[in-house]
Amino acid sequence: MMEKWILHMLMLGLCSAEDYREKKISMWKFILYAGIAVGYGIWEYSTADSQRSVWMAQSVLGSLPGLLMLCMGKLSQEAVGYGDGLLVLIMGVSIGFWETMGILFTASIGVGAAALYTLLRHKGGRKKQIAFAPFLFLGMAGGRVWLGI
Repeated sequence: MMEKWILHMLMLGLCSAEDYREKKISMWKFILYAGIAVGYGIWEYSTADSQRSVWMAQSVLGSLPGLLMLCMGKLSQEAVGYGDGLLVLIMGVSIGFWETMGILFTASIGVGAAALYTLLRHKGGRKKQIAFAPFLFLGMAGGRVWLGI
């Protein structure tokens, strides 16, 4: 499990740095992240004594938060970025529903606090963009510390 967490932290860190600087993430990083997450999942499944149906159910349920974020991005004309939805989708398929929800909850608290700070300091209006990937990175780190993910 520690290896999976390290892989996610490396990829989220790589994506977060670009999202923070440019407010977008290159497609090759999503492809690399998805390949690593799925490849590790297949390796983990093949070496563990788990049932295929349990592994598949965990992956399908884990994808729901990411799919919901992608739908929110479409409905809000990308106020919630597609890149954020893709990151959550990849993460969810790999680590499962409840772990993804915990990370997403922690990230949402962090981005909410950053938005409140920005508004109170008059450094940006309602339309100011805040990168979400760095908060997913921090949520993943916090999940490891608090929840043992």
